[in-house]
Amino acid sequence: MFRYLLSLLLSLFLLQIVAQDDIECIKRFNALENTSISAKDQLILHYDALDSLLSRCQHENKEWINQTIDKAISFNDSLINHSFTWSYYLYLYRAERYEEANEYALKLIKYSEENDFNLSGDFYIEVGLNYYRLGDFPKEINAYEKAITAYKRDKSSNLVYAQSCMGNFYQNLEDYDKALPYHIEAYESALNLKPDYIKYYNTTNKLLSIANNHFYQGSNDQAKEFFEKAIEDSRKQKNQDLSLTVFSEYISFLIKTDQLIEAQKLIHKADHFVEEPQVSKVLKSEYVNYYRLVKSKYSLESNELQNLVHPDSLLKSNQPLANQKEIYQYAIDYYQSKKQTEKALEVSIKHTELIEDEAKRQNASAIDLLMEQRKTSQLKYENNQLKESEEKTRITIIILIGFLLLAGSLLYKIQESNNNIKSLNKLIAHKNEKITDQLNEMEEISYIMTHDLKEPANTVNSFANLVLQSDENNISKKNISYVNIIKKSSENMLRNVESLHNYLLLGQAIKLQFVSVQSLFENAQINLSGLIKKTEAIITSDALPSIFCYPQDLQIVFQNLLSNSIKYSKPNQKPRIHLTIENLQNYHQFTLSDQGIGISEDDQKTIFQLFKRLHSKSEIEGSGIGLANVRKIIDLHKGNITVESKIGEGSNFIFTIDKKLE
Repeated sequence: MFRYLLSLLLSLFLLQIVAQDDIECIKRFNALENTSISAKDQLILHYDALDSLLSRCQHENKEWINQTIDKAISFNDSLINHSFTWSYYLYLYRAERYEEANEYALKLIKYSEENDFNLSGDFYIEVGLNYYRLGDFPKEINAYEKAITAYKRDKSSNLVYAQSCMGNFYQNLEDYDKALPYHIEAYESALNLKPDYIKYYNTTNKLLSIANNHFYQGSNDQAKEFFEKAIEDSRKQKNQDLSLTVFSEYISFLIKTDQLIEAQKLIHKADHFVEEPQVSKVLKSEYVNYYRLVKSKYSLESNELQNLVHPDSLLKSNQPLANQKEIYQYAIDYYQSKKQTEKALEVSIKHTELIEDEAKRQNASAIDLLMEQRKTSQLKYENNQLKESEEKTRITIIILIGFLLLAGSLLYKIQESNNNIKSLNKLIAHKNEKITDQLNEMEEISYIMTHDLKEPANTVNSFANLVLQSDENNISKKNISYVNIIKKSSENMLRNVESLHNYLLLGQAIKLQFVSVQSLFENAQINLSGLIKKTEAIITSDALPSIFCYPQDLQIVFQNLLSNSIKYSKPNQKPRIHLTIENLQNYHQFTLSDQGIGISEDDQKTIFQLFKRLHSKSEIEGSGIGLANVRKIIDLHKGNITVESKIGEGSNFIFTIDKKLE
């Protein structure tokens, strides 16, 4: 009892000493708080004091901080170069005050850019990661690009991280062609790092990214080569968690590519690695659990069911979202292998809920994208109106100059017209800038749609298949019919999302080329060969020239128009389709004629609208987006498209392509 009281008194005494030291620490650096700031030297003293308060006393004087920063901004001082600005950001972030930290970083970014100060790329990376958490992908990629520029300017070793962020950004959106160059650049930058264990830690990570990127692109031999290099480099760095990650990723790749014998050999090596005493005691549980998941997936594939890990132990482990989804999928496969259908369905529901939560923000992004597209169309219209107005004003000036020879009193009006032209030119330039920004934003957001909107539909479809594959004796015929409806609906949804995604991407990243229209028309028929063979369609054309156009998109025009004519042909009659061309003064005019069922006069007015269908899906397949694609592509070629048709007499689709495309 006496010892307990003595210990308690000693603790209280020590706490009092610590508390007294904290107070003295704060007082020592707070002495400057109420002094004036009228020069840069005084400003630096305040920065130093605030920095010491945070680092030594762990104390935040928020009012003083705000006053000092505002004073620096009023001086146009390059406060961003002082260590305190970054220290304060870290202080806010580590205190999990993420919103405040982000607002503070954005304030410094805005201030530095307005005054042409060289801000550290660290701030751009941090706000980029915050935009990632918020799902604001255009702003995220913009921040990463600025971080790369800043790190290159400062010759910072953090360039590796910024390039990796860009590579991961595109890889997450499944744009592997854009992701790969950034991963390679990051790897090459990592080769210059010192000391060696830091260099090899970074090269190992980058080699993993490159390997996975090649796998996603279908280049399995190259992927394997980079996985082998990653294994080699992982042995030269000190992080055992990363070494186990390389084993896990490589084994997972071998399983997915049906290289089970090699996977088994690599598992044997990984097991020895994990069992090493100096390794096992430092490995974090989440990395070990992920390795156990990969081994269990191998056991499923090789039908070694006795070696499977029960999914409950994995589901309870601390894992990032991507790994959680993988664990849920394993759990579904596990319960199916054990013939526990009800349990598999239960896990499928949780898996779907997880994916739906992730997809909510992507739905909002898709809606925003369509709204931006409407705004862009309106801006284009206004831009054309302004150009017409400018031309009219120029003509007016010419007339006024003529009258000027007769009456000097018109000089004022001419000057006024010139001023109007300058204002209009500025307005046009501003409108064009807005259009460019919005189109860039649309390009980035549109990548999101197939990745995140298709996944819930895929899950529902898999869920339906799971039910249909279970014991039919336990499911009534009525319920089977319901599940079939769900399956068919999810498949339709997948087709619609894919069609909408393709529609949004039309006209982006395209290149004008001089190509043979004949070859494009023939390629379109090759792509439709199954449908043409099935219907015995007869397709002919005039001699078609070579022209300047966007080849890939023009081929889509031919493909959609041919498919449309074949689908809407008369019953029990071979479709007959002919393409003609007429050489007009400023345009190439094409006419695709068929002998199908025809289109009513009312429907001709709406047929090129998005998702417009003239018949039900049960009558004729299609997403209702094909002719909308055609209209959009013809707009890109500065042409026009119309249809002439009568019910029962076929249709003529007439479209033009500008001869002076730039």
